Amino acid sequence: MNGQADRVLELRRMEQQANPPAQANMVAFVSGKGGTGKSVLALNTAFFIASRGKRVLLVDFDFYNPNLHIMCNVYPTATLRDYFDGRALLEETIEKIDPNLFCIFGEQPPDGKVLSSQINQLFLSLRTISRKYDLIIFDTGSGINESLTLALPNIAAAIVVANPEPTSVMDAYVMLKYLFQQNSKVVSLVVFNKCQTKEDGDTAYNNLVKALFHFIRKQIICPAIIPTSEDVYRSIMNQELLLRGKKNHIITPHISALSAEIVKIAQLANDSQ
Repeated sequence: MNGQADRVLELRRMEQQANPPAQANMVAFVSGKGGTGKSVLALNTAFFIASRGKRVLLVDFDFYNPNLHIMCNVYPTATLRDYFDGRALLEETIEKIDPNLFCIFGEQPPDGKVLSSQINQLFLSLRTISRKYDLIIFDTGSGINESLTLALPNIAAAIVVANPEPTSVMDAYVMLKYLFQQNSKVVSLVVFNKCQTKEDGDTAYNNLVKALFHFIRKQIICPAIIPTSEDVYRSIMNQELLLRGKKNHIITPHISALSAEIVKIAQLANDSQ
């Protein structure tokens, strides 16, 4: 009996290594299309959470059009490309942006492709350093792609960023349907960004809720409807973190609500492990 028990335990350990559980402190910002303001939102959300005393690692997980280093006005000494090519350890790619905010920046590979084995190795490396951070946030590339598929088993939550336009609502629906089909354990949220009015965001959210329930019998919450602002555009042009210079900006309460939901999900995921 002891031999059988040992064998069962060994098989379980092997299974966990092959299919490790989602990391409670890993969340991803995703979008059905480009232009939703996902990267700006991910950056400012990471900054907001870090400014409240949490240690946050933000990872540029867009392997084809990485741009967080441009937004932060940082010329990184090492990037994910250096890590993938074996020129740097993962910890050597981490840049300190603020007292509690750290970033791993991306760089487009010369052949435009990152291997699935490299992405899997990245997550193994991230797990070894995850205890140093309260939260690890991924800014993924837009749309459904292989890198997102490989990320899903490792994350606790996905924040779908959409705009209130009908085409963007449809893109969000397609993304959420994909997320629900791929991994039922990932908590999915939707955020409507660049809203001219709150009513625009409410209408978009209600339409999305109806579509999700009608076609796939799923529900979704929206912790934030974020208004459009000329200041956001200016921060991008000036390569500045908006909330660093404007802590009481019009979008701050909405970023605060989104941040609180992300931290709560990560905490619940951690408690359940």
